[in-house]
Amino acid sequence: MANEIESALAAMEDKAPLTPEPGDDGFQPTAAPGASSSPAPNDTAPKSADVPEIEALRTKLADKEGQAAAERNRRRQVEAQAIQYRQQVEQYQQQIAAAQERARMRRIPDPEENVVEALKYERALRMRNEQMQSQRMQQQAQINQQMQFVSQLKSTVEDYEADFRDKNPDYDDAANYLVDTEQKRLEMAGVPTPQAEQMAINWAVNMASMMINQGKNPAQVAWEAAQMTGWRPKGQAVANGQAKLNAQMAGQQSARTMGGGGVANNDAETLSAGLNLKGAAFDSWAEKFLKG
Repeated sequence: MANEIESALAAMEDKAPLTPEPGDDGFQPTAAPGASSSPAPNDTAPKSADVPEIEALRTKLADKEGQAAAERNRRRQVEAQAIQYRQQVEQYQQQIAAAQERARMRRIPDPEENVVEALKYERALRMRNEQMQSQRMQQQAQINQQMQFVSQLKSTVEDYEADFRDKNPDYDDAANYLVDTEQKRLEMAGVPTPQAEQMAINWAVNMASMMINQGKNPAQVAWEAAQMTGWRPKGQAVANGQAKLNAQMAGQQSARTMGGGGVANNDAETLSAGLNLKGAAFDSWAEKFLKG
């Protein structure tokens, strides 16, 4: 950083005009305020022959400063190249050492030719096998621990869900809706579908574990979370639809009764019959009834 600042200052000095100082060739004192601008009788102005010499000095000074800046840039380039060369050398040394180790492991020394190398080889081979076996055992232990944790969590969550499902038959729909919503959110963020599906499952497992650790019912939390994201139980949706339909029917009956005629009684009978229907039959009847 300091080198860049010094180069900028040198460039600014190159552009700035040089002002002669006392003792320099061509120095001319400035007249005091109020004094006459005409030179004194003994004033000596620089001769025209001195101007080329001043310009030559300025050019020489600018050349020296430019050479200094160029030298600094060259040193920085050399240092950068030296760093890059050292990094390449270290990388090559590591590759050579790895290749030598692989070659040494592939080449089995003959105990009759070199007993020491044969013993070293057997020891290195045994240590390598022991290390690999230890790593495999650690990985298997971690997998077993995770499987045991998930199995226990699954059993605990199933107990909560069984009790909650007895009072809320639509629980499975709510839980599936919640996980599907999380998966869609991940897909909208750009996560591929297979990964988004697995991430949504992991999210549900982590949430269930967190709720159990906090002493909460994971099924109850999932039920409430699904409703917060827009899901509604089927029974509640049908009840809301019937309430809305009843309000519409009441408005239509009121309008028809005010208009006169016996249509209101027929509509009342049809409404009573329609409310006894369920499922698709109710939806079909409601659509026809609203159309008149």
